[in-house]
Amino acid sequence: MSKNEVVVPSRFERVEVGEWNLWRDPALPLRIMSSASGMQKLIILGMALCPGLLHPRNFFSCGVDIRREDLSKAIVDWLRDHTGRFIVIMMAKDSAEVYPDALACLGVVYEPIRKVVASSVTLMLLDQVEDDYFARDPSRFPGNTPCQFFPGHLTVRSPVRRLLPNHSLNLVTWKPRRFWPTAPFASLTGEMVATEIKERLTGNVTSLGARLGCLTLPITAGFDSRVLLAVVAAERMSNRVTLISFRYSREFGTKSTHDVSTGLRLAAATGFKHVIIDVKKNEASVDDEHRRYQTITGVCGGPGKSHDFYKACVKHLDMAAGLLTGFGGEVGRAAYWKFSLLPVKHFSASDIVSALGLPLRLSFVNAVQCWLHSLPADLSAELVLDLAFLELRVGGWSSPHFYGFAPFALVTSPYSDRRILEAMLSAPPEWRQQDRLPRMVVAQSFKPLLDVPVDSGPWGRGPKEATRKELYNKVSS
Repeated sequence: MSKNEVVVPSRFERVEVGEWNLWRDPALPLRIMSSASGMQKLIILGMALCPGLLHPRNFFSCGVDIRREDLSKAIVDWLRDHTGRFIVIMMAKDSAEVYPDALACLGVVYEPIRKVVASSVTLMLLDQVEDDYFARDPSRFPGNTPCQFFPGHLTVRSPVRRLLPNHSLNLVTWKPRRFWPTAPFASLTGEMVATEIKERLTGNVTSLGARLGCLTLPITAGFDSRVLLAVVAAERMSNRVTLISFRYSREFGTKSTHDVSTGLRLAAATGFKHVIIDVKKNEASVDDEHRRYQTITGVCGGPGKSHDFYKACVKHLDMAAGLLTGFGGEVGRAAYWKFSLLPVKHFSASDIVSALGLPLRLSFVNAVQCWLHSLPADLSAELVLDLAFLELRVGGWSSPHFYGFAPFALVTSPYSDRRILEAMLSAPPEWRQQDRLPRMVVAQSFKPLLDVPVDSGPWGRGPKEATRKELYNKVSS
């Protein structure tokens, strides 16, 4: 998106919106809502769904312009009611602003100098004849190392910045602005939170199923996919949902037999179709796969999913279906403070970089310092870590990786819902540390799934347990 001409893929379609040119892949849904006067427009790129509806709620429901001072609040309220994978662009007289969904599932990067917005660094650099980052020297950061990514606003190219979840981008000043949260959350009972999560997830998955027809749910021995399975089982969606498990060959060095055996038991308990996908590494093509994956994701991290969620899925699954992930559900289980409450109110930027499992580079520390300055005052140490997980790790690593997944009709997480996130962040700390929230949601939805053991150990894709305990010891001393 730019006011000027830019290089885009040949298949992209061009749409003129006021002074702006917007180019999109035809597969990306586009909806434009206008006020009665036509002076205000809400542009929705991607799939945004309001639970219980097949389409997004009309932003201009009253048919009149919204007062300028109320416009931002109206957009945030609208976003709070929607899930999916999308961005919205609010255009009014002399102003334009970009807002991502709750987990920034449809990633956004921007370059203030050229005044361009795009979905990935790759698209931003199409006018450059050659870019050595996409040749992928594995020794360069993030290389092929799992769980490595660029924190904060950083990307693989310094002029290009990433728009994080809970932030909007002003297209006049080209500065980001935090719009959520604005204050600490009020405490709720665990029962209230579990009920809210169950109801919102139910509305999200049923709307996605009705809109797309078929859904694919990767199932593991962990909690997040278990919760989603309990919800779809309670809604009797076996005719719409297929479960999948990945079985990796020995050269990956990954133990996947537990996930596969758990998937078999869960499928038997629910009656859902279950597909086991064998993932094998072809050494002759591994460099090409990594290069393709790094290119399409804009080098947002190591190419850990180039084998399974792209190559294996394209070969074995229906690309007309939607792929559901459990990204974001870890917040309900205190992903970064599982072991103890933290007796401090403030972290240093270096502490956060260490908690993310990243090297202590000066650029990383400075970027996280900028992120810390954007936070409201008086947040607890636990909430700071929760937001670091949601915004830095999910927004900067997990969500951009969606571009490298197979070309399903939609790739998203039903947890990309600000009402769900608010509920989880309002739960009693012990409920989150002891995994009581997901257990209660499963019990309320489809209790027999609790008869199958859950792998409730430390979150495997985050910082190592020793690293996190070292952080806790440091801030406690």
